[in-house]
Order: sequence, then structure tokens, then C-alpha cells
Amino acid sequence: MDNKGYIKIIGHINDIIIKSGVQIYPQEVEDVIDSNPYVLKAYVCGVPDDRCGQEVCAWIQLKDPNKNPTEDEMAMCKVPRYILLVEEFPITRTGMSVNCVPLTQPHIESEWIAFKKQFRDSNEYYERSADEEVKRRQVFEDNYRRIVRHNEETDNGLHTYRLGVNQFSDWTDREYQQWLNRPKPKANQTLYVNTEHHFSKPPVPLPNSVDWRDKHVVTPVKNQANCGGCWVFSTVASLEGQLALKTGKLLSLSEQNILDCDSEYGCESGGFVEHAFDTIAREGGIESESQYPFRNDDDKRCTFKKSKSVASIGKYSTITPGSESSLEHAVATVGPIAVYIDSDAPGFMSYSSGLYSSAKCKTDYNDLLHSVAVVGYGTAGGHDYWLIKNSWDTTWGERGYMRLARNKGNMCGVATFGAWPTEVSAT
Repeated sequence: MDNKGYIKIIGHINDIIIKSGVQIYPQEVEDVIDSNPYVLKAYVCGVPDDRCGQEVCAWIQLKDPNKNPTEDEMAMCKVPRYILLVEEFPITRTGMSVNCVPLTQPHIESEWIAFKKQFRDSNEYYERSADEEVKRRQVFEDNYRRIVRHNEETDNGLHTYRLGVNQFSDWTDREYQQWLNRPKPKANQTLYVNTEHHFSKPPVPLPNSVDWRDKHVVTPVKNQANCGGCWVFSTVASLEGQLALKTGKLLSLSEQNILDCDSEYGCESGGFVEHAFDTIAREGGIESESQYPFRNDDDKRCTFKKSKSVASIGKYSTITPGSESSLEHAVATVGPIAVYIDSDAPGFMSYSSGLYSSAKCKTDYNDLLHSVAVVGYGTAGGHDYWLIKNSWDTTWGERGYMRLARNKGNMCGVATFGAWPTEVSAT
């Protein structure tokens, strides 16, 4: 206790690991590991073990990643069975290291089997080469450890959101980034719809929260699969909302219609919300999902028939670039809005629940590789958020949705660009 009456916690000397009846103090093991000249810091705890009751697990931060600590200075029973190398130790708001996460190979293997059963149907998915499953198993383990570590940090108050296993959990970061790739806009591109204008905020008080799902103008979450067609799904979500508000009937519209009939962009290339609205206006409408179902391909077989069109648009409108206030007014008074966001920031791929924010999120238009629909906003636990509808199925996020930090510096570029169709008609 110091002279101000505060007690400083410096370790966990009274914690005990019981391995095959032998008592092991984590602090003793840490002291030995820390004495190694190549170790910057170590954190030791016990993890469950079917044979010994508990095993020793050590998280080690090295000064030199090419050197490992020796086992010469401790009894063999105290040598960590699991050694996890980390770049840095997560620290709680009180300055303490987070708890050790008990990850054993049997535990990870059971998670891997569950993942394959849910997301990969059968072993046929990995028959592209003999080494494919081995590679994917290692990628999954790396991602799973990251998920568990992040959630441990969340439990200690370092984050406001959690991560979880989903359909991307055996993807590398590079594969995920390549899938997100959106083309750079062409200079001086000419669109059929050339009457774009920025939204003027109406002088009316806004509600504290909005959720257009409660008004029955938001269709169920869809799945773009491995098609880079997020730009189409967000566009359609916005149009579905406007059509429902106009007619009183919620109808699922066809993303494949736009993918087939846009001559420049598709699944493989990615595309732009602006072009999606342009295609609908140029073709004279859009068919329903039931008439023109999603195929998840780039064959460009445009079979749209104006006689089968169920909706048409004349123009589209946009928010003031970079203004969350403008976006808030649009969401509150217009309906679901198609926006671009940065989905390449840490944690986005594996987001599971909570209020997402990242200091590494970008806001520049050219850095926003994904498109979603903003279908509401609100406040939870004193934190403002945007309600985001994604197109990655209900296995991602909060049943396909995300709560993204609002009024926090245009988080992930959510207000950099926002658009919705105007002059909408049922046909």
C-alpha cells in the first residue's frame, strides 16, 4: 500500500496450477522465463487438460522473434506445454494484463470440426489439393486464436464489440481483402442519370432512434456469397425501402438483374452504387427477386424485360459528403440509405456483436471497399450507433447486421457517400 492508501497489484503469486498433483505457481515460471535475455515479458496460467488436470500455458513476448526461451532453468513439470508468441500483451484500463485464454489443440480441433459442418458442408470443399485442408486448418486456428484473444480483451473493457467464427474463418487476411476489392472510379465517367444532387437537411426535429425494420420496409438479410456485388445489394436495399414506403408492400428486388445488365461492372470486378442506380434508370426498371433470382455469376446474360419490371426510378440523391448529420437526416426522413464503408479494418471480417469501432478505419472515398445499407440509428449504453444491414448472410454479425459507432469522426467512412433513389414508381 502506498502513502495515498492505494494497493498496487504486481502479480498472481497465490494462483496455483495443479498438474498431475504437483502445485505450480505461475509467478515462478514467469520469473524464469523473464530471466531469459531474449524474453521481453511472459504471462503464465493453467489450462484444462484431460490427462493431467491442468497444463502450463505461457504467453511470451520476445525481444528477438528468432530466439526462443530455454527450458534449462526449470523443472520439467513446470515447462509450459503451450507456448504462444505475441507481439504485445493486451492491457486492461487498470493496467493489468488480460487473463490467459485456455486454448488447447483438442478444443481448437472441435471448433474446426463444427466450423466445417456449418460452413463447408463436406470434405469435398477441400479436395482442390491434398494440402488444402491442412492449410485451411492452420488459417482457421490463427483466426480463432485472434477471435478468442479479442473477446478476452472485450471482457476486460478494451473493446465494445465481440468477434465470432463465421464463413470467413478459414480465409487469410489477403484473401478477404482481395474479395473486397472495389475498382477505382474512372475519371470523367458519364452516367445515364446525370441529375445527382446533395440532400438538404429539412428543418424538422429528428427522433432519437430509427429502425426501418419496424416499419416493414427492410427485406431479410441476403447473401452475396463469393460475388463482389455488395454495391448492388446495398442499392437494391435502398430501392426496396422506397418502394415499400410508396406502395405499402415490401417486395424483394433482383440484384442479378443489375449484375447482368450493367455492361461495365459485376461480381468479379466489383462496382459502384452510382452505376447500379444508373443501370436501373437506363434499363427502365428492375424485376423482382422471384422473377430474376440471384445466380452468383458474371455471365452477363441480361434477360431483363420491361414488361416484367416491378419498379423504376428517375434519379438518385446523395447526402452531403462526410456529414453524419446529413446522413442522420436522410435515414430519419427518407429511409434506408446505400453507403460505402471501410470493411478492411481489424475485426470487421469476424464481427459478431456489439458496437463496432476501429481507430484504423479509413474515411476517404477511394479506401471504402464495401457497400451496405444504413437502415437506422440509435444509442446503447451511452454510445451512438448506425444500424447497418450487410449482405453476408445471417451468419455474420448480429444476424446479418452491425451496430457501427455514430458521431465518432465518420467511423469507417459511413457518411462519406450515401445515396437513395428518387422518383420511384411501381410498374
